Amino acid sequence: MRHNRVRFVAASATLVLAASAQAAIVKGPYLQNVTKTSIVVMWETDSAATGEVRLTTPTGMRTFSAASGTMHEVMLDGLSEDTSYTYTVVSGGTTSPMGGFVTAPSASAPFLFVAQGDNRDGDAEHTAIANAIARVGADFGVTTGDGIANDAATQWTKYFNIEKDLLRSLPLFTSLGNHELVPGFDTINLPPYRYKQYFAPPANGQDAERNYSFTYGNTVFVAVDGNSASSSSQTNWLRGQLMTARANPAVKNIIVMGHHGVYSSSNHGGTSAEQTMWAPLFEQYQVELVLQGHDHTYEHLLKGGVHYVTLGGGGAPLYDQDNGHPDKQYSLRYVKVHHFAIIRVDGDFIELRAQQADGTMVDTFSIGTPVGPTPDGGVVTPPDSGTGPAVDSGPNPTVDSGSGPNPTPTPTPSPTDPGGSSDAGCGCSAGGHAASGLVIPLVGLALCGILIGRARRRRSR
Repeated sequence: MRHNRVRFVAASATLVLAASAQAAIVKGPYLQNVTKTSIVVMWETDSAATGEVRLTTPTGMRTFSAASGTMHEVMLDGLSEDTSYTYTVVSGGTTSPMGGFVTAPSASAPFLFVAQGDNRDGDAEHTAIANAIARVGADFGVTTGDGIANDAATQWTKYFNIEKDLLRSLPLFTSLGNHELVPGFDTINLPPYRYKQYFAPPANGQDAERNYSFTYGNTVFVAVDGNSASSSSQTNWLRGQLMTARANPAVKNIIVMGHHGVYSSSNHGGTSAEQTMWAPLFEQYQVELVLQGHDHTYEHLLKGGVHYVTLGGGGAPLYDQDNGHPDKQYSLRYVKVHHFAIIRVDGDFIELRAQQADGTMVDTFSIGTPVGPTPDGGVVTPPDSGTGPAVDSGPNPTVDSGSGPNPTPTPTPSPTDPGGSSDAGCGCSAGGHAASGLVIPLVGLALCGILIGRARRRRSR
């Protein structure tokens, strides 16, 4: 009898191993929460399986194990800052394609990141933007929410199918939109259950994974949940994050990211609770940039010294501007196109370039003091502010004259570079808004070359 029991246990173990070996990777692997010394690798299998991440380091191979399950979240730690790594995932008998990443740099190093939002059901547009972002060579990406239309499993499968090649080598920090809270036909657990299941942002927020903060280089990023904008608890947490960041001399910039627009002159308009509770904090602690979504368009607004940028053109149906909306007085540029943004940070200088998937420039502007030499050996200096916001509701951006609070000039695309350089997404222009009329296009292209060289050297190390 004992002999038969041993045979039965052995047979059961064989069946478990066989089932594990047949499991397939259906989502990922993809990257989350990169820091100077760690990163999170995630993937999903179609049945329970163990797995491992095989990391190639400058000194050899390291292996990190994943327990049996369908959702896998593995922290790779003990890494070196500003260092390139490659990896593969082996799970359930399946080996993933190779991915790669660069750990976060020291506070003095420049960096490049990308931003997109409101993909939803625009599969063709979403795919084109994901492919364009993959060509940028950014250090990481952020979202402004509404990556899906609702919480159905099929929506998340589609999202990761479109993003899989991109996210295998681009660490992603996400924002919670309102559509991540819309139950799907197969939703069992209350949303954002699946959002929390699929993403692993820093666990330092007031409400787990709905808000959080992280530091990259010399910049503090704060992700907020606009679905709970009226929450005094979140506002108090936000105040603490901004106060701590601004008191740190190593922090040169603060960037806030979230879904609901604080100010917007489009379909949804600004969020009154955010204007009442958050905007005064942004002004008090001199937040440089707020990245937002919700309205399906591109818009750059300036209010109280804070730049608000709506990046809602990731695929969802586009919205017109509401010319009668009170927030229109703060609007510097409005362009109704699908798009994403490339943002470079160097010291206290931030330059944002919004562009379409084909590289056509939508807008560019800069904040802070430009860094870097010009071809004649001088240094690019910030200009005086100009006048006039720009508004466009069509696919070919133009500049209209007008007026607004604290306006800055917005250039038309350069005749020598009407749609951006062939290296799609260098993020540079002839100084953006800040350098309009002061720096010739060749200077912008030279700076662009410097930046591209820096980014490529970082990623090749």
